[in-house]
Amino acid sequence: MAVININNCLFKISDKNGAHDITIKIGEGNLTYGERKPRTYVKDRGNLDTVRNADAEVMTVSFGFTWDYITSKTSESVPTVEEALKQEGNASDWQSASDDDCEPYAVDIRIENDPNCGTTGGEIIALPDFRYESLDHDVRAGTVACAGNCNVEDAVKSRILTDPEAVSVLTLTDEVALGSAKAAWTDPVVTTDVDRIVAVLSETDEGSAPTLPIATGTQTIVEIAIGVEEYIFTGLTAGDYYVSVWSVDTVGRHSLITSDGPETVT
Repeated sequence: MAVININNCLFKISDKNGAHDITIKIGEGNLTYGERKPRTYVKDRGNLDTVRNADAEVMTVSFGFTWDYITSKTSESVPTVEEALKQEGNASDWQSASDDDCEPYAVDIRIENDPNCGTTGGEIIALPDFRYESLDHDVRAGTVACAGNCNVEDAVKSRILTDPEAVSVLTLTDEVALGSAKAAWTDPVVTTDVDRIVAVLSETDEGSAPTLPIATGTQTIVEIAIGVEEYIFTGLTAGDYYVSVWSVDTVGRHSLITSDGPETVT
């Protein structure tokens, strides 16, 4: 595996829906990740006959860096790198990046290298569904060395340097059925690189962009495919609710949020 220099890059760790994340400004660092495409070669009487794809293998990932600072787009206390990787402390309410609740906790990792300040030559590497297996850190020196696996076959690479476009014309309305409310919105105009829409319903006002909702209190977070443009929340108790919606692109970056509420549900 080749070692990639990630000096002066942004190293981002987020949970499944992008409702929580931290951004680490790296001073010096390196990244390695391995992709394997195993093949099965079948011989007939000693002669090569056919070749077919074998079972896929997970990606191996390791990284080490010294950080300059750590920030978060959410208004909560900013977790340390270790807390984000372990779902502990200030990251205890992060949601696993895995779609399977029976699997161990995972995070999504993204490295952004933008040497020309948003013009050309920038690159984004997304490593989804990462679980650490070894973690060494020196708090005084501000260094972290970590190795683990992504439960995917390939990294996702992109040259896109702008965040995805936000949804618009968002409304939250009380439905005819008791204990339900419908959120309806207009998808981003440019959906080429938008992967999904995320909506969160909460009993508290979560604020406005760029602050993202905090996963505390009574809350429902859902993912919706592009083109659907609505979601009905059910099983709600009577009261006032707020909704926040944002788009997420193929490398895990989220747009600014669009919010509406309060709406009284009966």
